[in-house]
Amino acid sequence: MPDKVLSRERYGEAFWRKHHEAWQQSALNQREYCEAHWIPLKAFGNWRAKFKAEPQLPAPKLSYRRRSLKNAERRLSEFATMISQLKFIKAAMLTRFPDSKLPVLSSVRGE
Repeated sequence: MPDKVLSRERYGEAFWRKHHEAWQQSALNQREYCEAHWIPLKAFGNWRAKFKAEPQLPAPKLSYRRRSLKNAERRLSEFATMISQLKFIKAAMLTRFPDSKLPVLSSVRGE
């Protein structure tokens, strides 16, 4: 039986695509990645060039705009102000009418 190091194995596209994607996620350069995974640098480079030549899908556009983000931040700030005002009103009501029970809403968590 031939020694595994001396034998020449052929791998398919799926093998190389998996290694190409793993290499992109790693912090290693091509040579370091190939040495760490015991794969031929020349073959890896050939498959990398083949994958690079494939047409790339356009990057997905963001579904929001900066302006809507600023509006969301503004509205969040307004809600925070309203919540603090409601907490103040609740404290004032409980101070003025200590024996009264405020209604508890099921969708609002009490503090």
